[in-house]
Amino acid sequence: MIFSETVDGPDGVFCVPNYNSMFMELFGYFSQIILFFLLPFLVIVFCHTRMGFAILQSRIRSRNHAVCVILSIAVGFFMCWAPYNIFLFLLSLRSLGVFALRESIWEIIYCITHVLAYSHCCLNPLVHIFGGKKFRNFLPWSRGFRRLSQRFSTQTFSNPSSFSGQFHL
Repeated sequence: MIFSETVDGPDGVFCVPNYNSMFMELFGYFSQIILFFLLPFLVIVFCHTRMGFAILQSRIRSRNHAVCVILSIAVGFFMCWAPYNIFLFLLSLRSLGVFALRESIWEIIYCITHVLAYSHCCLNPLVHIFGGKKFRNFLPWSRGFRRLSQRFSTQTFSNPSSFSGQFHL
């Protein structure tokens, strides 16, 4: 937003980047790569690795399934966001004159990697829904909504003892 301007083109008004210097352009690329990809990926790997080891040491019957879900979350994040961040790195090399491609190829690569990166927002919930057994039990084709409604119809907000053990304050 800070380094953007609008330009009138033949197909309408476009928002294009306008960096004051090469330093600011490179700073923008690398800050995006570090703050919005590498740092979150390291946090995801660290937290999910700890959860995976805790699950493997537990006596849960479906621990292998749980570890697979955890692994797929981390791999999904990487597979969706890595191509876009590699593209940003290549843009920084292009700015330095190290790497060159035709402008039309840059636009195609940008469109593909940009769509893939933002598709993570749609794919990640699907991993949780279809990977988690508790979620699958409540899908319509598994008669889960009927079980859910039966369980909650027996509980009322006027009877606080019916919620004992479910919420820890």
